[in-house]
Amino acid sequence: MFGLISFCFKILFASILGAALYYKPNQYKGNENVLKTSLICLLSASILALTSQFSSNNVSFSILAVAIIIISISKELIFIDKILWIFASIIGMTVGAGYIFQASVLCAFVYFIIHNSKNLLEYINKDSQEAVDGVENISN
Repeated sequence: MFGLISFCFKILFASILGAALYYKPNQYKGNENVLKTSLICLLSASILALTSQFSSNNVSFSILAVAIIIISISKELIFIDKILWIFASIIGMTVGAGYIFQASVLCAFVYFIIHNSKNLLEYINKDSQEAVDGVENISN
């Protein structure tokens, strides 16, 4: 009975974290991508959770199966979507293993990087440009 309850919580958290990974506030055009990442996260969490419940020795085969499935269905995607699908599967496997807090931290970190990449790149370029300008002033 406790196995069923923990499995239900894992599935619930996996679907929420998978949907949150691609969610963009105030934009309704990407709903199918939210559903896809949620389903990928759900699939990987359920495979790993069921495998770990049945026997803890064969978890590596479920990780390999999830990796093969994700790579085979994401062949035609662009790079950023492929990376998001891989991270959705990693988050799902982490939830399926029972590490819900770690999966939440990883999801928040990936979400921050993906949705703030322009700001991060501008900040990095600004700092490197200031460093180059400082080197030029010293050499004169």
